[in-house]
This record gives sequence, C-alpha cells and structure tokens, in this order.
Amino acid sequence: MRTMKKRIPIARENFAKAGRSHQITLLEGDAGQILRELEPGFDLIFMDAAKGQYIHWLEDAVRLLNPEGILFRIMFFRRAS
Repeated sequence: MRTMKKRIPIARENFAKAGRSHQITLLEGDAGQILRELEPGFDLIFMDAAKGQYIHWLEDAVRLLNPEGILFRIMFFRRAS
C-alpha cells in the first residue's frame, strides 16, 4: 500500500524489472483503511512504515495472514555520528 504518489510509479517499475508484476498487487491509499477492508488469505505481508505506525496495523495484518503466513517488517536503525 502506498500513499506517496511519487513512489507509486517507481514501485510498479521495480516490480516489472524484477519480473514479478503478475505476482504483486500494489494497493494505493490509506493503509489503515485498506487493511480493515481486505479479506484474509495472504501468505506474506511486508510492512514498511514509520516505526510508530506498526502497532496500529498489527492486529489487522495478523488477521489477514494464512496460518503459515509471514509478517515481514522492515526497520532501519541509524547510528549517531
């Protein structure tokens, strides 16, 4: 799910370059709203959001996963210079 309009075409281009456009569905809009509306059945959910937002979406993300599904969350740490 992307809300940053300028990054949507870049994401689509990267999916195509990887040859995976047919396997990836890019959902555009507010993540909280979209997550509430989706039906369960996902094998993988990749969450890339501001650190403070994960907790707001965790319950819905877990609900959407298949029993053997994977919830992958990305988090970067920066070292102070």
